[in-house]
Amino acid sequence: CVGITLTDQIFVDKGNIISHSFNLPKLMKTFEANLFWLTEKRLDFQKKYYLKINTGEYTVNISQINKIIDTQNLESKTGNELPKKNDVCEIVIHSSQLIPMDDFKVNPKTARFCLLDDDEIIAGGIVNLDNYPDQRELRSDPNVKSENFNVTTVDRTSKSKHRSGIIWMTGLSGSGKSSIAKEVEKKLFLKDFNVFTLDGDNLRMGLNKGLSFSVEDRTENIRRTAEVAKLFTDAGFIVIVSLISPYRSERKKARDIKPEYFREIYVDASIDACIKRDVKGLYAKAIRKEIKNFTGISSPYEKPHNPDLVLSTEKESLEQSVLKLENYIIEEFSTKNS
Repeated sequence: CVGITLTDQIFVDKGNIISHSFNLPKLMKTFEANLFWLTEKRLDFQKKYYLKINTGEYTVNISQINKIIDTQNLESKTGNELPKKNDVCEIVIHSSQLIPMDDFKVNPKTARFCLLDDDEIIAGGIVNLDNYPDQRELRSDPNVKSENFNVTTVDRTSKSKHRSGIIWMTGLSGSGKSSIAKEVEKKLFLKDFNVFTLDGDNLRMGLNKGLSFSVEDRTENIRRTAEVAKLFTDAGFIVIVSLISPYRSERKKARDIKPEYFREIYVDASIDACIKRDVKGLYAKAIRKEIKNFTGISSPYEKPHNPDLVLSTEKESLEQSVLKLENYIIEEFSTKNS
């Protein structure tokens, strides 16, 4: 056991590695690994897995299989096959954040990991960085510093009837998110609330234009939207976000940006109900396989475990859901009597 005293006070997070300056671990978002598949479950390219390496835990997805080795006969397989239990495979893993690690040939202790599906260990692996350079340059430039301005969020809030807030509406396409958001925004605006709606489709026409519906691009779509929502709270607004945001892990990251302002609203409608509504005709196209990675059809949706509010749009009318959300926002964020 070794005790270390630092001259500067720093926050050490799980997974951080202390090292000599001349022998740094690599920081990686995308890397290759050799994996031993331990389960009967099928590998899912659309699924978010949890990677545990050293003392850190990270959300990742498997973006590519380079090769599978059958341990029964040592034959190599390529193409569209997925690993079976006890197969060894060479894969490419992608994370939305930088992970400190080493190549197994350099330091085996910091190159071993396990892969989890929820709480189940589904694979063990070792890192192979032969074809991947250090990606630490992907970090924010340390020379860029945030500026503090003279008008604070508290100053802005004191001049309005409410605190800032992020109302994050998640649910399947066609569940009613945008319809409810429009009506609630109008009602709050007429009550002199500073309110604005960030709608997923509108964002993809500008700020998030060019992003696909792959796991990586969905993650970036949510990250950008959450950062914009944060700016609205800094300006004293209640911002309503209408976004499918299918992954729990990414919604948690959105919450973590400003947890005291964030409220998760689950707009609950079954996939069957959404297919019947199909206002935009998207489900029909997805079922015909004309649209790839469509949530609920060819891509998963992870329901919230503990949302702050549930709007059951199969059981409630639009007016009932609107009133329910409007009253919730007023109760949660009002600071003065109207």
